[in-house]
Amino acid sequence: MGVVTRAKKRMLDEESSNPQLAPRGGEDLISCLPDDFLISIITILPGKDAARTQMLSWWWRLLWKSAPLNLEAMVDSSTMGKDVITIDTVLQAYRGRVRRFSLSWTLDYNHFFIVDYLLGSPQLCKF
Repeated sequence: MGVVTRAKKRMLDEESSNPQLAPRGGEDLISCLPDDFLISIITILPGKDAARTQMLSWWWRLLWKSAPLNLEAMVDSSTMGKDVITIDTVLQAYRGRVRRFSLSWTLDYNHFFIVDYLLGSPQLCKF
């Protein structure tokens, strides 16, 4: 038998008086928040973590696709072709707005057309 602290007892009392506060069959309470709040949460997460929210459920996948994108990209001279294709693919596939696009590169000025190409993406012009 476990020890019931005052905080645990208060929580149990609140749950019994308000059934909406009680966990229901493994359902998480964060998903009960309005979509605008959930999108705000996704937006402030680092890119990898925000993308990982898609694994939570199909609804989170829809929310992630509609949240503003924070994209931090790095183009290296040794993997230039692969990097540019990946960045372009992400920009073309993303349906939402791009909130922030940060591009770092280790290219010389002869490759500036690549930077110009990425910054000229129609996806970056959405408001």
